Amino acid sequence: MKKTNYLKKAKPYILTVIILIFFSYVIDNIYFENELNEIKKSYISQANFFAESLVSGYFQWDEMYNAVLNNDVEDINKIIKDLKKTYKSVLFFKIIDKIPPKKNYEITSDNKDLIFIFKISDDFKDKFIKNRVVLIKVNSEYILNKIDLKRIRIAFSNKNFVYNLKYKRVFSSFDIIIYVMAVIFTIIIILIFQGNNQKKIMESINLQKRSLKEISDLTNYLLKIENEPSYDYLIKKGVEIIPGAQAGSILMKAGEEYKYVSCFGYNFKELSKITFKANELIQGEDIKIKIIKKIHSANKQTLNKKNFDILDKNGKTKKIKSTLFIPIIIENEILIFINLDNFESEDAFNQNSIEIAKIFSNQLSALLRRKKIEEYLKYAANHDTLTKLPNRRMFELEFEKMISLAKREQKKICLLYMDLKKFKNANDKYGHKAGDLVLKTVSKRLKKILRKSDLISRIGGDEFIISLYNCKNYIDFVERAIKEVEKDIFFEDNKINVSGNFGIAIFPKDANTVDSLILEGDIAMYNAKKKGLKYFLASQNKFI
Repeated sequence: MKKTNYLKKAKPYILTVIILIFFSYVIDNIYFENELNEIKKSYISQANFFAESLVSGYFQWDEMYNAVLNNDVEDINKIIKDLKKTYKSVLFFKIIDKIPPKKNYEITSDNKDLIFIFKISDDFKDKFIKNRVVLIKVNSEYILNKIDLKRIRIAFSNKNFVYNLKYKRVFSSFDIIIYVMAVIFTIIIILIFQGNNQKKIMESINLQKRSLKEISDLTNYLLKIENEPSYDYLIKKGVEIIPGAQAGSILMKAGEEYKYVSCFGYNFKELSKITFKANELIQGEDIKIKIIKKIHSANKQTLNKKNFDILDKNGKTKKIKSTLFIPIIIENEILIFINLDNFESEDAFNQNSIEIAKIFSNQLSALLRRKKIEEYLKYAANHDTLTKLPNRRMFELEFEKMISLAKREQKKICLLYMDLKKFKNANDKYGHKAGDLVLKTVSKRLKKILRKSDLISRIGGDEFIISLYNCKNYIDFVERAIKEVEKDIFFEDNKINVSGNFGIAIFPKDANTVDSLILEGDIAMYNAKKKGLKYFLASQNKFI
């Protein structure tokens, strides 16, 4: 009897709870369907952002284009290694035979992982590989985690998501408590917070899109300019692009130390007086992007008093709440640290800032590496690789300018054509290493006695040409040059002695063009050699 009464009394409450739970479930499902559409949009936007990052960093570059075009396996493997190191979410990377997509990429899946198909093009998208593409496989959960939503997970089910993926809804214990304890109130709270969360996600995605566009614009600008960009320009753009940045500085490695080369919002003149050893860097020589809060106390522990006082006074370290350290890596070595600061909040830099900073860092690293290669190729095209002297091509270009100046100023130019005497004997006797040492030593000695206005070049073998602007005492110079050449040269335990035969041609007396002056000098040198003289004047060539 008592049991029956108890059930009768409990029945309305049980029914109310069931109704509330059912009502909450229905409302939550209605809300979830709306939320799911936003999740899909966010997922697609994040997947596209991820793809655009890879396009900008790897697949719209001459390096990748040329490597695939030439089937350069070594370069391709280097790029793959670098990409997997930067994007640890990449499960699989392969170059396959396939007609490229119309756009830069297309996204699909194998019902478990996302599959990205990338077109391989050059820097300016003028050319692309027509019969090959890059296939990359990425864990589909990785993209889901990036938008920080735990309401669903990718799984085999009958519920369609995006890119042919399936999903399952995740119910937490918190959801169940919400249904039972305070359905309507909880729904209101969820609506408010989820609405804010969706707003934040969309703001984050829009910010990423803007930042990616700004990085792309920066990349295109840097590709167009011939010279290396100024560090002032780079730090200013870094502050503009990376979310949370209000000021910043650039530290560059110089030998075993780091020094400031630019800053934005600080006193560069004073900061440039400081150098940091590796163990004095609060971020260390770590290749990872780091966020450090309240750097003032950390600097006090690592720096000596003098440097700390300069940094404290001119770097506003007491006011800095948070700093984002971005390493720029070239040839597996940190070349630059870009340091970005915020004065308002310790949480100014977040995961969003780090993701954008990664792209910024990768782009700058690739660009600076490219600039260095271009500089090297330009140098190599104009210089002798052994002696580092200008080669004949560069000499002729500069000599042409010298002749034009001499015509305007009505000055004379002396061209000396020198052939090393006894060089062949030393080279044959002691080997090519000894011969190389002789050439490098003679080059240094001759270069040391030249004026800034003079030119010297190794034009091949053991032959050199020198031009002396506004020459007057050229015989004295030749005799001094011979003394320098004839000084002892030591190779291992052997003493080597060489000399030189000089041909002397004068502009405009003997000839008035580059080619004719070099020819007259060459003939005069040959006559000096033939007659056993140290030098011979081109003006006497016609009498031989």
